[in-house]
Amino acid sequence: MMDLEIIKVPANDEAFVNFMTEREDDIDEIFPHFDKDNLDMTEISFLKSSNRGIGVFISEYKGEELHVMVDYVIPEFRDIGIGEEFFSQNLSYFKEMGFKSIVALTDNERHKNYLKRCGFKNAEKHDDLFEMNLFTNS
Repeated sequence: MMDLEIIKVPANDEAFVNFMTEREDDIDEIFPHFDKDNLDMTEISFLKSSNRGIGVFISEYKGEELHVMVDYVIPEFRDIGIGEEFFSQNLSYFKEMGFKSIVALTDNERHKNYLKRCGFKNAEKHDDLFEMNLFTNS
């Protein structure tokens, strides 16, 4: 596996802002409901490899659920296990924070397949809603 560094950053972090600006069209295509102007209640993880920004994980706390707003990796780093590595590295942290599940909403077929590979299951409530139960996936 590659050298993956996960850094918590504020919404005004210069490297994060530049990354989001450079990748805006691709992120908008995959996450059309993401409101980039409303990051006040979110937690942002900036993913780096060899000191290069390669992805972001933006989430929002909603009770015992962690809602995924953006879970994005640049195209040349997709399909090599970064998402699985991210969730593996953060599983204990999410549990310690009191979350029972992680929830993601997407209508993008490629993103749906990615979520399934990471351990998410289709939620019965909606075809585009995926959920990872943190206590059955450990």
